[in-house]
Amino acid sequence: AEMYRLEGELKNKLLQISH
Repeated sequence: AEMYRLEGELKNKLLQISH
């Protein structure tokens, strides 16, 4: 269950960097 949260945070960071 934590993996999903970690993945979400990683994707969020990637999105922030992309933009």
